[in-house]
Amino acid sequence: MNKRICYERNDLGLSFATVTLATLIYAFASAIVAQIFNLREQYWWRIVQLTLNTLVIGASAIVYAAITKTDFVKATTLNKKPLPAHIGWGVLATAFLIVMMVPLNEWIMEGIVRLGLKKPTVNIDLDIYSMIAIACILPAFTEEIVFRGTVAQSLAGSKNKLASLAVVGALFSLFHMNPAQTVHQFVLGAFMALLVFRSGSIWTSVIVHLFNNLTAVILDFVGADAFFQANAVWLFFVGLAGFAGAVVGYLFTTKSKWGTRAESDETENAGQVKSVAASNACLGVAVGICGVMWILSLLVSE
Repeated sequence: MNKRICYERNDLGLSFATVTLATLIYAFASAIVAQIFNLREQYWWRIVQLTLNTLVIGASAIVYAAITKTDFVKATTLNKKPLPAHIGWGVLATAFLIVMMVPLNEWIMEGIVRLGLKKPTVNIDLDIYSMIAIACILPAFTEEIVFRGTVAQSLAGSKNKLASLAVVGALFSLFHMNPAQTVHQFVLGAFMALLVFRSGSIWTSVIVHLFNNLTAVILDFVGADAFFQANAVWLFFVGLAGFAGAVVGYLFTTKSKWGTRAESDETENAGQVKSVAASNACLGVAVGICGVMWILSLLVSE
């Protein structure tokens, strides 16, 4: 039987539900193992737990492709070469986005504290080598094949492009269930979807994702917090202007492949997911679960 070579709108809810279910099952299983064998305070277990969690995320995309009889490599655009211009603009824009979001994230967290809640945190207390491997290299690939390779590609044929970007950004940020970085992840997720849609290659967002995470880790380990706190206001506006300018420059100086998917690619699909209602129902349940976990994360943050 021929495999599908691209994802469609019907895959949106089912693919997001798949990765949500997979990570929840793993979270419960790892918590039980840690409790039974008293592993919570073991440093090596923390590394293993985080590594496996990231691999489970990526594996969910591969499993979903297998279940739906989809050519994983072609559907996620892993077979397409990245274009230097798209990567360059993506990295530049992301650099300015980080400059803008570091102070904005801090203001958001201060606002949360003023509401009487505990300050959210993203600190996972690992050495820099483990952080580079677990928080930079692995998720740059595994999260991208899910959110820009599967979820985003299901919206590649949508006529409402802004809505498609917003949906990808929202699902990406909500999935992380991290109040401390929700806004940053939303903007970054939507922007990386734009990069993939226009460049035609998921490798563009993989590289940009790696750059974003690696920069965040380096800033944390060199202790840049004091600099950003002392210069928060002007850094925010410089970052905002730079990010907006880079996005505009990207749109006007590069050619877009968005919407160029051949009709033959769609008509060649076999074994398609037929029910939009089923997909939407799965999406609603998964979003609801992530929303509840996001709220719990906010309430129990240390």
